[in-house]
Amino acid sequence: MPDTTNRGFPYPYDTDPIDVAGDIQRLAESIDGDIGGIAQMVDRMQSQVGDTFIQSGNTVANPAYAQVFEIYFHEPFLDNPIVTVMNGAYGDSGILIMDILNLFPERFTVAVHRLNGDAVTSICRFLWIAHGRKVFT
Repeated sequence: MPDTTNRGFPYPYDTDPIDVAGDIQRLAESIDGDIGGIAQMVDRMQSQVGDTFIQSGNTVANPAYAQVFEIYFHEPFLDNPIVTVMNGAYGDSGILIMDILNLFPERFTVAVHRLNGDAVTSICRFLWIAHGRKVFT
C-alpha cells in the first residue's frame, strides 16, 4: 500500500484486494497520529511563548495637571510589549513629542512635551498600539 507524498497517508492501489474497513482504519489511524502530533506541538509552543496579540487605545490628557501619564493595558501582556504612541491632536497646534518612559506588561508611562521642549498647555489626545505575547491560561 503506497503513501501520499506530503503527509504519508496510506491509500490502496487499484490492484490491492478490496478491504474498505481496513483501508479506512489505516487512513484514520494515520490522520489521528498526524493531528495528535500537531496538537501536542501547538500546546508546547503556547505553554512556552503564549499567544501573540495586539491592544490599542486612545487617551485624552490635560497637561495643565501633569506632563506624564500612566496608561494601563486592557489585559496584561506576558512580558513587556512593543508600544507605539502618536499624537491624535486636539487643542494644541504645535508638534507634540510623546516619549514612553516606563514600560511594563500591564502599563506604560508617556511624557508629553513640545518639539522645542516647552510644556504642553492645552488638552491633547494620543493614540497607542501595543503588540506582545498574551498571558496563556
